[in-house]
Amino acid sequence: MRRPPTFKMAELNTPQFEKSVDLTEMRCPNLIIAVIHELKQMPQGHILQVIAADLNAPSNIAAWCRQSGHPLLEMYEENGRFVFFLQRLAQASDATPSFQNLVDGE
Repeated sequence: MRRPPTFKMAELNTPQFEKSVDLTEMRCPNLIIAVIHELKQMPQGHILQVIAADLNAPSNIAAWCRQSGHPLLEMYEENGRFVFFLQRLAQASDATPSFQNLVDGE
């Protein structure tokens, strides 16, 4: 029987991030709204690490990144939590149109 490879933390090529936010208690769509809020506060080019437990988070965050233009640099699962690395881009939109009213408080 072949064993899966083991990795030391130093071997992983995770991006260096400027801010980390633990959103394990949130569920979508509130999780996405929190991500939008955090990214809006960051300067262009900075990287946000997001930790989530919602089983829909991988597909929802990946879809939002594609729609908004903010790159999803890395995503992995660790101990039942999902870890995402998103980069803030100035030319990307802060939210998709369906979330814009929620973010603006309307």
